[in-house]
Amino acid sequence: MKDDRTCRSEQYWDEDLERSGGQARPFCVSGPEELLAEAVDHAIGAGACRLAGRLNPSAQATWNAVAEAKRRQAKTALADYLRAIGARRRGR
Repeated sequence: MKDDRTCRSEQYWDEDLERSGGQARPFCVSGPEELLAEAVDHAIGAGACRLAGRLNPSAQATWNAVAEAKRRQAKTALADYLRAIGARRRGR
């Protein structure tokens, strides 16, 4: 049975993963949604690296460098997402 919580028609929940106890989150098929998911993933990673740097002061410079790289990746992925959305709208 399809779960329609917050998904568009091209997105669906991976029910087998959910039943086995995995994280229940939308499965992005392709297109701009995949780019947005990538941007969010990089942003979360950047935040986790900043936190790791605060918790490990001796390696804080390294963690901050990794966080900065992930932040740049998130900005790039978000820009790609916005370009894809713009192209989709122009194609209508």
